[in-house]
Order: sequence, then structure tokens, then C-alpha cells
Amino acid sequence: ILGSWYDSFMNMVWSFLISSLFFFLYPPTCTLVSGLFLDKIVEKVYLQVNKKNSISFFNSSYFSGIMAGFKILIFSTFIFIFILLLKIFFISNIYIVLAIQFLATSYIIGKEYYEIVAIKLFPKNELKTFKQDNFLPIFFIGVISNLIFLIPILNLIAPIKITVLMTLKINSLKRKLES
Repeated sequence: ILGSWYDSFMNMVWSFLISSLFFFLYPPTCTLVSGLFLDKIVEKVYLQVNKKNSISFFNSSYFSGIMAGFKILIFSTFIFIFILLLKIFFISNIYIVLAIQFLATSYIIGKEYYEIVAIKLFPKNELKTFKQDNFLPIFFIGVISNLIFLIPILNLIAPIKITVLMTLKINSLKRKLES
């Protein structure tokens, strides 16, 4: 009744939805599953890199990884809805929309993994200023992290790899700041 326009529209919507759901659901799900262990990974990597036997970390609960997973899920939901509306009403090119969604999700992933690491290494009043001063490196780690989530097999251990990568980057940025 509606002709080929309806069929092509539905094919476009379904292909967009399926590809977007992978961007949308996989990172928060992995972060939620491994969230209890991410704080310990930050501590072990930081101690190993700095060659110190003991260091006092700032208090954070072992649920910061789980909270990061929930935050990624909530923010990704808003991004997904926004991107879906953008796709339906404004931009017809699926590649542009997926690129926008990828970059927005990368920002969220970088921000949340930064907070998992930084809450152990900095007092609460320094978290925001350090993040603002180092926006580009944190965003770049977010992009790399999002790419890691997309690579099959590697994405199974992505939260661990990303936590190690972010800890190493924050450690190097912190050393630059101190020197």
C-alpha cells in the first residue's frame, strides 16, 4: 500500500537500530559486569608503575565501576534517543549519524573511566580541574576505548584494558603536572 518508500525507510531504520544498539549497550554492560574489580586494577597498576609498595589512595567505594556502568548506560540512552531523532528528522546519512554517536559515546566512556581512576588518585576538589585541563587526552582515550569495545574478542576484556590504559595516562599526566 505504501510502496517502496516504506520498505526502504524500514530497512534504513532497522539497520540503524541494530548497529546503534551495539554502540549503545555493550560498553555499559561490560562496565557493569566488571565494575567491582576496576578499583583494584587501578591500585595495582598505579603501584606497579610507580614502583611503590604502599601509597594511600583516596577513599572510594568498590562500586565506582558499577556506578560508572550505570552512568554510561543513562548517558548513552540520552545520546541514542537524540541520535535517533537526528536520524529521523535531520540527517539521512547513516555514517554521519553513527560517527556522531561514536564520538559522543567515546566522550562518555572516557569521562566515566577517568572518574574511576581519578577518584582513587586525587582529592574530590581536584577532579574537575584536572579533567578540564586534560580534556583532549581523556577524550582520545575515550575514542580508543570505544574502538576497543568494537573489536571482537578484545571487547571481552575491554573494561580491564581501558582501566589500565586510563590509569597509565592519568599517571603520566599527573607526573607532568608535578614536575
